[in-house]
Amino acid sequence: MADFGTKKGMKLLTSILIGACLFYFTAAEISFSQATSPESYIQDSKQLLDKGNFGLSLEKLAKAEAYFKSSPGGPDAEKLAEVYFYEALNYGGQGQEDLAREMFKKALCTAPNKAYDTSAMNAATKKIFTEAKLELEKENSPKAMGTQGEPAAAKHSSALAWIVLGVVVVAAAAVAAYFLFIKKGEGDISVDSDPQGAKVYLDGANTNKTTPCSLSSVKEGEHTIKLTLADFGEWEGKVTVKKKEKASISPTLSGYQYQHIATYTTPIYTEASGGIDLDRSLNIYYTSQELGGGYGYVNKFSSSGSYIERKNTGRHESLHGLAIDTSGSQDYFITTDRVYWNRVFRFNWAGTYSIYWGQTGSGNGEFNGAEAVAVDSSGNIYVADKSNNRIQKFSSSGGFLVAWGGYGSGNGQFNNPEGIAVDSSNYIYVADTGNNRVQKFTSSGAFVKTWGTTGTGNGQFTRPDAIDVNPNGGVFVMDNDRVQKFTTNGGYLTQFAGGVTDLVADELGNVFLLSLGNISKWSITSIISADATTQLNSLSLTGNPKDAFRLFIPAPSGRTENSTLKSTVQLEQKARLKDKKQ
Repeated sequence: MADFGTKKGMKLLTSILIGACLFYFTAAEISFSQATSPESYIQDSKQLLDKGNFGLSLEKLAKAEAYFKSSPGGPDAEKLAEVYFYEALNYGGQGQEDLAREMFKKALCTAPNKAYDTSAMNAATKKIFTEAKLELEKENSPKAMGTQGEPAAAKHSSALAWIVLGVVVVAAAAVAAYFLFIKKGEGDISVDSDPQGAKVYLDGANTNKTTPCSLSSVKEGEHTIKLTLADFGEWEGKVTVKKKEKASISPTLSGYQYQHIATYTTPIYTEASGGIDLDRSLNIYYTSQELGGGYGYVNKFSSSGSYIERKNTGRHESLHGLAIDTSGSQDYFITTDRVYWNRVFRFNWAGTYSIYWGQTGSGNGEFNGAEAVAVDSSGNIYVADKSNNRIQKFSSSGGFLVAWGGYGSGNGQFNNPEGIAVDSSNYIYVADTGNNRVQKFTSSGAFVKTWGTTGTGNGQFTRPDAIDVNPNGGVFVMDNDRVQKFTTNGGYLTQFAGGVTDLVADELGNVFLLSLGNISKWSITSIISADATTQLNSLSLTGNPKDAFRLFIPAPSGRTENSTLKSTVQLEQKARLKDKKQ
């Protein structure tokens, strides 16, 4: 291909443009010379007029008129007058005397000296023609109908139209040549990531875009792409751009390493702990049952871990699952009783029950082991109906909406599901405990994807029984006394020692694990480097996984305790917590 940036290339480009213009004007002239003969339209109209087919006759005359007005040699007055004359005959034949009279006058004005054949006219039409001639004589203004003005205007209009069209053709050819040949050395980059939503930086500059996106008109050569996403750390890599081509990158963000920070202990001993969740101010709540099988309680801690109080639910229940509905102006608590009543309860912190529903059974709104519960952004409630091997969805007022599942290992089937969570886009994630996997669904129950197999390796599970998704898109799954973190597409990120009952993750990089009234807090401390990820993937989980994960995975090369990152993370946490409270 010629380089249009050189002198030789510019000469070639000029030749192309001149050729385009010559082709345009030649085509324009040919289009006139090859047009259908307008005289044939007049002859056809005469025959149709004799047959009384006035409508088609007028259509033919209209085409002839358009041609004679804009012909290359200028308007033909004699032919136009003939067209007007036959149009008048058509109107006269239809009894439209006023229109016939006007067209006769127009014909007489356009070609005053032309002889008209009136032998075929009937008496009524001859009378109209005679009246038109008399009216013109009285007006004594043969140019009143624009004898010269109309043809001249048509001629000028036609010429102007062709000039404008010619300019457009030349301009279009120039623009096309510029983009095809002159503009060189640029390409595009398609950027995606798992998870999506990462900020995109090109050669250190913020593009103000998030994945997935496309970076257009990037210069040829090697460029640095950097992706950052809260709770997932950052990724940086090189990409080579070629002229008029699109490069693509789609990395998995490695995430952060988690480390145990603190343990919050309930001062009142509880026999069993159930579910855990956070309110809109990030206060921590969990369900429990007192020693001896008494009432069910909801226990409250501040976001900093200080024990505040507990509420007696006023029911003799085995409370288990817990989800807090923050979709309205007031937080509502949704809990499940999986043993005594097989019910779902909805109440506020004052202890006022707004509604409860359910009983033991397998029908809609009935349960056989109401295990875990989750709430979407509209306040809809999802219950993992464990022994019925299904998920049931309800409105915030307890109205049954839909159920899906059934026993089995196929897509959309379950084997004793014990955990359920909803992400910020209202996708549903189920810990399919007996099948050792996670399944993802739409809010209406349509299967999206699944991941996991039986085992203790990365991305494998041994009876996963708790799951949560934080607002940043991190999916946390607890199995075999450990927590594994994934993207919403199932991409494995990291893992750390876990609890045994339930977990909840916030948007500030914290994960809270519940076990017999104790809340264990884990937080991000450092970004996992490529070398660290390799070490983690090859780590043998023999013995107690808790002990194995006390071996702190090293920070990226050149960092020690990573105090800079830790301070940055703490500042980001405080800022986001302030925004959330507002």
